[in-house]
Amino acid sequence: MTVRTLLAVVVAGGLAVPAMAAEIRSDPNKTGGSVEYHTPVQVCGHSSEHRHFSNALRDEVLQRYGLPPGPHPDYEIDHLVPVCLGGGNDVSNLWPQPRRNIELKWNAEAKDRLETVLCDLVCDGLLDIGDAQEAIITDWIAAYHLYNE
Repeated sequence: MTVRTLLAVVVAGGLAVPAMAAEIRSDPNKTGGSVEYHTPVQVCGHSSEHRHFSNALRDEVLQRYGLPPGPHPDYEIDHLVPVCLGGGNDVSNLWPQPRRNIELKWNAEAKDRLETVLCDLVCDGLLDIGDAQEAIITDWIAAYHLYNE
């Protein structure tokens, strides 16, 4: 088999995999993060009020990532900037994040742990909300290493 043939096989095989199959970070071209609130007073103690979104919005997010609409037990529709840090409830802040059953380490459950830590730090006055928002938008895994370890 030539290098060119091998490359064609690898590329073709990669195209058969759903776009989000191995992604542990959101695509910044599809989910850049959005912020509705900029102060701890606006978010601390109120985060559950803005957490829900429609099935139509869920399906739009899934389709942006090449997944079919409808429920997906392998993915959580996640707020890149969590609601408890003022994250928006719109398509620019939502992405299908793999759950633990398909991504063992950097999954939705790990990001949820980071969100709890960051939200507690912000609401306790130990971390600036803008710094927390920027850290999670830039690279949530790097923020996990910085604040969870």
